[in-house]
Amino acid sequence: MGAIAAVSAALVALSFPAAAATTDVSFIYGISLAGLRIGEVEVHARFDDTGYAITLSGETRGVSRFVSNASATMSARGTIRNGRIWPAEFQLSMTEGPDGADAIMTLRDRAVSDLTVVPGLVPWFDLVPLMMEHVRNVVDPMSALIAPVRRIEGLTLAEACNRTIPVFDGWSRYDVTLVSGEMRMVVGNAGGYSGPVFVCGASYRPIAGHRSSEAPVVYMEGNGRLQATLMPIAGHPILVPFELLIGTELGDLVIRVEQIAYAPPQ
Repeated sequence: MGAIAAVSAALVALSFPAAAATTDVSFIYGISLAGLRIGEVEVHARFDDTGYAITLSGETRGVSRFVSNASATMSARGTIRNGRIWPAEFQLSMTEGPDGADAIMTLRDRAVSDLTVVPGLVPWFDLVPLMMEHVRNVVDPMSALIAPVRRIEGLTLAEACNRTIPVFDGWSRYDVTLVSGEMRMVVGNAGGYSGPVFVCGASYRPIAGHRSSEAPVVYMEGNGRLQATLMPIAGHPILVPFELLIGTELGDLVIRVEQIAYAPPQ
C-alpha cells in the first residue's frame, strides 16, 4: 500500500490547471544495447493548451546488424483535441551508412494530404501494397510518442497504457499497441525526474508498405520483449516516453531519459 500511496501523491502533485501555460522542455535520451552505450537522442518540445511542436536529432554508432552508424533529424507539429493527437506536419531526414531517406508529410484530420519521400517504395514481390485507406486515421512517428490522457491526477495504469497507435512513417503503415503493465516510482533519476512512470507492454503489427518476408519486420512482429515506459509532462494532460525497450538477439536495446530541462513557464 505504501507504493500505491506514493504514486497517488505524486500524481496529485503533477495535476494541471484548467488553462496550462506554454511549456518548453528538452530531453536527452541515451541509447544502449546490452548495457553498452551506442548513441543518444536530443528532443526539444513545446506544449500549450491545444498543440505541440517537437524536434529530434540523434545518432547511433553501429555494433551489429541491429544498429548501424546512423543519424536522423525529425520534426512534427499538430494539435491535441478531445484526447486525441491531430498531426499537421512531419519531416524526416536520415542516413544509415551510405544510404539516406527523406520524408515530408502533411496531414489533415488524421489523414495524409501531401507526401514526398525519397527513395520511393520499390515493388518487391513480397511488398504488401499501400492503399489509400492505409494513410487515413494515422499519426506520424513523432506524434505517436505523445500519449494524451484525460487527466493526470488519479490517472490509472489502464488509462495511461491501453491504446493502439496507428502509425504511418511515409513508407509503411503499422500499429503499435500498448497494454497495462505496472506503475513505478522514479526517485532521484539522474535525468532530473522524480515521480510516477507507467510501464506498458507493447506489440508491433505491420499493416502495409512493408516486405512481408523482410527479416527485421518478421522479427519485430514476433518480438515478445517490447516495452514503453511513460511519464507525465508537468502542466499538461499528456505522457511521453521515459524509456523504450526493444529486445534483440544481442540483448535489450534501451532508449532512456538521461536529462530533462524545463524552460520557465510562459
